[in-house]
Amino acid sequence: MLYSNPIVNSNDVAVYLRVAPATANSLIQDFIKLGILSEITGGKRYRLFNFENYMKLFTKSDSLK
Repeated sequence: MLYSNPIVNSNDVAVYLRVAPATANSLIQDFIKLGILSEITGGKRYRLFNFENYMKLFTKSDSLK
């Protein structure tokens, strides 16, 4: 899912995996601890999470100049 949708919210995860929202939130927190996802909105509600290392593959790096 993260490769096709690298920016997700907890509802996206819950629907995709067909799990309860609490389970989706637990999984997201585990992924944050593992460095797979990072929170990008800075809020407590309506948060978005970024599959950062994957997204970095598509950004221009100064070392490639």
